Amino acid sequence: MRTLSRSRLVLPTILCLVFVCSCERFKKVTPESEKKRVEKEIGYGKLDGNVYTNAYFNLKVSVPEGWHISSKAEKKELEEVSKDYSTRNLDTPQMKVARARVVNMLSAFRFKPDVENLGKPNYNLTMFAENIRLQRFIIKTGEHYLKAMKQQLNATTLKYSFQKIQSGFKIGSIPAYRMKAQMSVNGVDVDQIFYCAIAKDYALVASFTYTKPEQLKELEALFNSIEASY
Repeated sequence: MRTLSRSRLVLPTILCLVFVCSCERFKKVTPESEKKRVEKEIGYGKLDGNVYTNAYFNLKVSVPEGWHISSKAEKKELEEVSKDYSTRNLDTPQMKVARARVVNMLSAFRFKPDVENLGKPNYNLTMFAENIRLQRFIIKTGEHYLKAMKQQLNATTLKYSFQKIQSGFKIGSIPAYRMKAQMSVNGVDVDQIFYCAIAKDYALVASFTYTKPEQLKELEALFNSIEASY
């Protein structure tokens, strides 16, 4: 049994990717070419102790001591677990291209999501970026991306409800939009907040997952300490 599948607060990160390009546009690219492009342009960033950085976005995230930062293997497992919630086939050639454009940069959990911490209120912060150059004709702002993300999340087995997307926010110093959502996981109501900023040809997304107000306060403090610019 997968370790992460036993956590109630698994975020379906891979389901958030925006898949809105026409088939004709996808004929010109492959998963391998998209992966190489993303790795060359923004890379996966660096983790030094509890500090994550990514030069492309001038991004710096200082994760509090005692939090668990997922390894590359754990993030991969998180993506695989997330696929279980989808009602769509994420392994088609087109979806493989779309998935190759996404970089899961940071997944920070209050507790390590394993059997020993089962039942603990494991709130988390996740950050990822998606190359949207082929969608720039329709994805012009963070609001457009969040609307497309909403469609993707509604195409899951999770029961989602959403509040109105709002402007006037920032990820670091980059203008961003915010979308609040709530979903049901194993009978538990889980709150999520998504922030999206557009930086050049990328959508930069930061999201919280939590169940209690005091958890949100801690996540907001972490979010407000994030540095980013372009």
